[in-house]
Amino acid sequence: MMAVNQEAVQDVAGVLTRVRRHIDLGQREEAFYRLREISHLHSRNWRFQCEIGIRYFQVGALDRSEWALRNCLTVKPDNAIALRFLSALLSQRGETAAAEQCAERSTLIDPIIGPSHPVQGIPNVLRIRSIKNSYQGISWNADKEINECGLRRGHFSTKDLIDRERVNLYTAAILG
Repeated sequence: MMAVNQEAVQDVAGVLTRVRRHIDLGQREEAFYRLREISHLHSRNWRFQCEIGIRYFQVGALDRSEWALRNCLTVKPDNAIALRFLSALLSQRGETAAAEQCAERSTLIDPIIGPSHPVQGIPNVLRIRSIKNSYQGISWNADKEINECGLRRGHFSTKDLIDRERVNLYTAAILG
């Protein structure tokens, strides 16, 4: 097994921190160029490849995003997050059956998706959603100026009936 250069790992982690900052500031082009500097490094590190894939997705470099997500899944085929984003990319290309399959695999691995930053002291709400005939899709968040990944098709969703600012919303996806 090849020894991991700890300095190189720290460099990639540092660049990813700067990429997140650029994205938060709406500096998509700068984030893209930073990603290009590191995307070829540590191609067997599934955590780095997953995050690189997500960040490429956010800035709209979808081919590069798919490449990084597939690298991640080669090493860690049960990565639910990478599968969700890959589902969105496949649906964008019109590969609906493959997109649905990725969404189903992701749900079997990680059926409950919670808020990224739960807030203490407010209620937790669990909504249940069937993903039968669903897939992840790409939508543009104009406020953040990034692409986002979200479930498409399926059954009636309660997301517009729940004030996400007043609760920690958890979504349990079920098959069938």
